[in-house]
Amino acid sequence: MDKKVYEFVSKEMQDPIVEWKTCAITGEPFAVFQSDINFFDKISPTFNGVKYQIPAPKLCPRERQRRRLSFVNNHKLYKRQCDFSQKPFISCYSPDKLYRVYTRNIWFGNDRDAIQYAQDFHT
Repeated sequence: MDKKVYEFVSKEMQDPIVEWKTCAITGEPFAVFQSDINFFDKISPTFNGVKYQIPAPKLCPRERQRRRLSFVNNHKLYKRQCDFSQKPFISCYSPDKLYRVYTRNIWFGNDRDAIQYAQDFHT
């Protein structure tokens, strides 16, 4: 992304740019905003009273997004049946997989009995 875009976003969001970095993979410059630093500070872990600061990113936002989505199968789609309703649908999981796969409506709906997939746990 162009530096002008980062500066525009900074101005519009009233979020100052703390530093400019260069992506370790693409070599593109990218901005680290104050809100990023605040977020990393907020989620940094504390062990035995010592806070371990999470460092600012070394990769540009585009490369970080690529890494987050690298495991997603968007290239091959398969026709298979919903394991609950037996209706055919398109899935990213092939029929030979042993996973139970449900249509979106079944997954987010209330038709399934939670006892069938419940697990014991102790607190």
